[in-house]
Amino acid sequence: MKRSIIILSVAACVLTQARADFREGYYDALDGLTREYLKAAAKESVTSHTRLLYDDLPTYWENSDVYPDLVENPSKAGEMCKRWWEMYSANVYLILPGQTARTSYSANGMQREHVVPKSWWKENNDVKYTPAYSDMWNLFPSDGKANNAKSNYPVGETADNPKFNNGVTKVGVPKADCGGGVGMVFEPADEYKGDFARAYFYVATVYDHLQWTDSRNTVFERTSWPTFRPWAIDMLLDWSRRDPVSDKERMRNDAVEKSQGNRNPYVDFPELAEYVWGARMEQTFYIADQKGLTPTVPGSADVDYEEMTDAVIGYVDGGFSVLSSVGDLRVYDISGRVVMHVAAASTGDIFMLPRGIYIIMAEGLRAPQKLIVR
Repeated sequence: MKRSIIILSVAACVLTQARADFREGYYDALDGLTREYLKAAAKESVTSHTRLLYDDLPTYWENSDVYPDLVENPSKAGEMCKRWWEMYSANVYLILPGQTARTSYSANGMQREHVVPKSWWKENNDVKYTPAYSDMWNLFPSDGKANNAKSNYPVGETADNPKFNNGVTKVGVPKADCGGGVGMVFEPADEYKGDFARAYFYVATVYDHLQWTDSRNTVFERTSWPTFRPWAIDMLLDWSRRDPVSDKERMRNDAVEKSQGNRNPYVDFPELAEYVWGARMEQTFYIADQKGLTPTVPGSADVDYEEMTDAVIGYVDGGFSVLSSVGDLRVYDISGRVVMHVAAASTGDIFMLPRGIYIIMAEGLRAPQKLIVR
């Protein structure tokens, strides 16, 4: 069987050297704790971070909130572009070749959207006094119309005939027992409900000291624990269970850490919310018991096999192999750049990659495959 080896040489500035997992020792404070003590330890672990400038967020989002695959510009045949991954609409917002993230963001009429509305923590009419104002874990790029409709309503589930519905975002009167008595709620699409729940978990953990205000805040109460009101706990846990942590969130976790220096523990530990507020509240949290997660040991150069599930792609130390011939093989780094393109790859071909996180796409693959080379 023919076996060819291709060594990929790419400049360091092109590849994103993102970590697959948390740093060794990063979460040690969580071990052996329960409920409010566990939540407090999570806050201690992740609170410290670089405070970014609100106006600069689109620049950071280019690394955290862009699809891993390129799309063709409908206005220019053959031109491949990055696409914003915004969770509020089905609109296609492109970053054109040569266009900066900030220029694209403005040209598309997009907005910076706080998951937890900034009006909820106003103090003396100032919303900027806390790092929550520009914390990437509380902000996502958003379609302008959807953001305006969302306003400062809490998350919830809408009853029939919502006031606003673009197929992804709904805003309307809440279902019974869903909204805490507020008149209107914002409901994300099912595929993103877990993303929003884990953003709320983060805010409730890191910013539980805020003096919550605004009559539309029916989610938080002024306590260090549980911080959430009962109806919100039930709904957010349900959302997190129904929409588990995705590859999108895992890659975003690495990218946000690179930008502002901290992670979302509810992405790293999908069951953490259950230990703090849910079905495992009476159980003790141990990092070693959490499946599929191990600290990244400096100098490790192994491959994370967990995400590679397609029988067409196999594993080698420091890269991957092709088990069945495929066409149009493309490898993207975490920022969406194509770092390798092979028109046809034959059975037995082996491809080596520098350390980083990659998405592999090809004709013959059932779905995109995530590869982590350490």
